[in-house]
Amino acid sequence: MDAKNINDFDVETKTGSLRVRVMYLENGLIILLSDSSEFRLGNTAVSIPEGRGRNEPASTTLFSKAMDSTLARTLAERISSWTEKSCILVVSVKDFDRASTMGVMRALKQHLQQE
Repeated sequence: MDAKNINDFDVETKTGSLRVRVMYLENGLIILLSDSSEFRLGNTAVSIPEGRGRNEPASTTLFSKAMDSTLARTLAERISSWTEKSCILVVSVKDFDRASTMGVMRALKQHLQQE
């Protein structure tokens, strides 16, 4: 993976600044979200785009708590829908709430549409 396939940027949300890393793979995306300067493992959602008899993306989570799991899955599914690619989303944010999710969703949609 070349450096040109990795983008880092910050997103300001109502709860503070989040660091985002987007890694573009041939067949999908890996997106890391962090509330610190370092990326780490956390709530992980995996989503595949609609197709093969499904009219919406399918997703699952790992290392998750109930509410964080739903928000991460929703975000991963939206990304798969926008890009028509599989998405692995790792959220290592202490207070990942609905407001944070919406802020990240807007920023990611704008970023991914530019690519």
